[in-house]
Amino acid sequence: MDSYEIVILGAGISGLSTAAFLNKQGKETLILEKRDKVGGVLSSKEIDGFTFDFSANSTVEKYESFQKLIQWAELEDQLLIANKNASKKYLYRDQEIHALDGPLSYIFTKLLSFKSKCRVLKEPFISPRKEKEDETMKDFVTRRFGQEFLDYTLNPLVAGVYAGDPKDLSMQAAYPEMAAMETEHGSVIKGSYHTIKAKRKAYKNGAFKPSKNIMSLQKGMNQLPKRIAKKLSPQLILKSKVTKIEKVESGYIITYTKDDKDYLVKAKKLISTLPAYKLSKLLSTMSPSLSKELDNIFYPPVATLNLGYHKEQIGRKLDSFGFLVPEKARLKYLGALWSSTIFDHRAPKDHASFTLFLGGSRNQEILQNDLRKWVNETIKEFSEIMMIDGEPKTKCFKLRERAIPQYNLGYMDFKKELDLFHLANPNFIISGNFVGGNSVSDCINNAEKIAKSLS
Repeated sequence: MDSYEIVILGAGISGLSTAAFLNKQGKETLILEKRDKVGGVLSSKEIDGFTFDFSANSTVEKYESFQKLIQWAELEDQLLIANKNASKKYLYRDQEIHALDGPLSYIFTKLLSFKSKCRVLKEPFISPRKEKEDETMKDFVTRRFGQEFLDYTLNPLVAGVYAGDPKDLSMQAAYPEMAAMETEHGSVIKGSYHTIKAKRKAYKNGAFKPSKNIMSLQKGMNQLPKRIAKKLSPQLILKSKVTKIEKVESGYIITYTKDDKDYLVKAKKLISTLPAYKLSKLLSTMSPSLSKELDNIFYPPVATLNLGYHKEQIGRKLDSFGFLVPEKARLKYLGALWSSTIFDHRAPKDHASFTLFLGGSRNQEILQNDLRKWVNETIKEFSEIMMIDGEPKTKCFKLRERAIPQYNLGYMDFKKELDLFHLANPNFIISGNFVGGNSVSDCINNAEKIAKSLS
């Protein structure tokens, strides 16, 4: 039985980033990955001259850790920064898309009625909630900003981040900063002012100032995990399914299966970045209470539909990141990224590419429907909004039955169990996109924190 200082379960962006930051510290790890490829949900492919991403197509530079990882991976020359017009975003309502490219746009937009705008301006004068229990995003937003603001602003934005539903999402878990603004300042608008002021002061004192640039890579987001895996290849074992974790006095014994054979490895420290529903089975004996909470984390189905057209087919000006769709619109999809508008070279010359997201918490029935019919209806709806004439030159569809973990009401119970587990098992760290944020930047930042905690 081989022994290792650190074993990492999972070779998605969380696991690989953690291994990379540990490598920077001079620490070697063993990485076990069930599949025959790396990247987890990050997947990219070139088809007919188009570069398509099948999950995240970019990330926002919120933390310094992203730059550090890019430098370690030697991918600076492959980094893409989104075009300026990507800062403009549209929201859909009543057969129209409405531009939102800054706080003032909310005043002049036709997305919201005059009554709704007045309701939003009343937010600083609404008394904060006295109860300490968690509440859903729906309850929080309607209480502070009104129903129409929820329906046509926050609802589609949540679909874009989580593919989630405000009636299910936990404010404390999914949007802790916003919840804290009410608690600390009595108002989200007042809290936003104080937060901006505090950040400006911190920047003057030398704190890292995020560029908030939207970034990707020349060959798609999957280029990053592929490069990390290449640099760490001696430490990575693919097609290795973990079947058992046993706690022993000096660490943990991991059993994994590869090529129909069982292998045992011993780890002084163990890091899991497996999805919650996979980890729950491995912890059913070691921690039944945490295993139950892990099972409660919901992963809705999400599909990506990538479309490529000749620009002559498109009647609408391509000047935006894309648009998001509210649930009330009852369309077949959650939103559309204008991929080749955001990043150059995502489509051949004189062509344009788009990525549409289908399913999510509010459209779970996608799994029980005729997918071909669903896709055709989606293309029809999208074509009407974009004033597209004719069929796409290229299309590609990919469904993930369990996609983005939801930080739903009850998540804070899981967090309590997780904290207790870490206290009882200080050398077993549970991470991944269901802990501490699900964006690529969040996962990378959490990976650096874990690596620092083991230095």
